[in-house]
Order: sequence, then C-alpha cells, then structure tokens
Amino acid sequence: MDEEDYIVGADDTRPSISPYERPSIPAQFSSGKHFAIYLSFLDEHPKLTKRLTWNGGHTLTCDFKDTDDSVGHVLIHYLLTGKYQSLKPQNQSLSTSNDADFTTAVRTYKFTEDFDLPKLKFLSRHEMKRAGNQLHASQIIGSLWSILPQVSRDDSWLPGYLKTVLWQFFHDRGNKTSPGNDYSFAGILLEVFAELVAAARSQSFARDNGSTSMDREVIQDFEPPC
Repeated sequence: MDEEDYIVGADDTRPSISPYERPSIPAQFSSGKHFAIYLSFLDEHPKLTKRLTWNGGHTLTCDFKDTDDSVGHVLIHYLLTGKYQSLKPQNQSLSTSNDADFTTAVRTYKFTEDFDLPKLKFLSRHEMKRAGNQLHASQIIGSLWSILPQVSRDDSWLPGYLKTVLWQFFHDRGNKTSPGNDYSFAGILLEVFAELVAAARSQSFARDNGSTSMDREVIQDFEPPC
C-alpha cells in the first residue's frame, strides 16, 4: 500500500460505524463448504440478500449451493476488499492452471450477471482476458459454451471478446503458429469454420479474378454437407 492510503484528507471515505460490528453468517456453496460473510456487505447488494434463509428455522445462512466454491472465494474476497482474487490451483501445470483460472473467471462473470454486481463483473472480464491470453481458442470457447450457453442481449462485451479470440485464432493458424491437432468439439468446430471461411474467400477471389484450375478445385471441394 502507498503511504497516501493512510492519509486522511478532504475525501475521507472511512465509515463512522464499523461494518464488522454486525455478525458474520455462513454462506454455503456447491460442495457444502461454508464461507463467512458479513451481513453489512450483503446489504449493499439486494440480489444477494435474497439468498438469505433460515436453516432449520434457527440459523441464518446464505444459500449459494448452486454456485461453485471457486466463485465463493472470489465473491467473499471482493466484498471484503473490492478486488478480484481466485484460489491458486493445486498440483497443476501452468497450462491447466490458466485453464482453471479462466473457468473461475467465466463462472464469476455469470454470477455477476445473475446478481447484478457490475464492479466484480468488470474485474472478472480482466481476469478472463489475462488467463485467456495463455489458452487456445478452443479452450476459451469450450469453457464459455459450457458455462454461458445463453448470453444476455445487453452484453456487448462478450461478443467483442469472442471476435478478438477468433481473430487471434485465424492469425495464428495463418502463420502456422497454432498448436497441434485439437480433437475437442470446440477445436473441431473451429477448424471446420476456418476451412469454410478459406473456401468462401477462394470462391470470392475466383469470381472477381477469373478462376484458375487451382481455384476450380477448391470451389469443387467446397460443397455444403446437405
């Protein structure tokens, strides 16, 4: 922290009453683990407070059993600090660690849409870009496809991010710098899409310039499956 973080000036935003005075309650996530969460922080986010429930009629809890534990840590850390932090993946290579970080960020992104947390949503976008920069396009699309099967009509950022991912995929493929064969569904879909785009470009070039014998072969090979 910088020294100026400790200086009290004209813009004194310190609370007059400590938010830590109110009791913490357990927030339960998908694995059954409980994270401590302060009621005062929930008060700032109405959609989160809707998950408050009386467990057995005696204990107040926050029910997030439909949310992965990894998002639980990100959420609690954000509520306490205003910053994004995910748990460090254990016993994983750098590649699988980046994949895990990206998956957590996507899950967090979805959570922020469901519970109207715009600041955490902004932070999760940055984490998606950071971790996604280390992944193949098929890994990115595979995670997005499984976690975000439906995208909000108001979400203009995610389509833009996908355009960037696809542009990089075509750029690497054209420069022969993409990794080897990827037999995941997303990987196969990307390769098929790339071949269709290349064939369509050849058709367009042939129409504009007069097809050569090689162009004709490409065009003949480009037949729709049905």
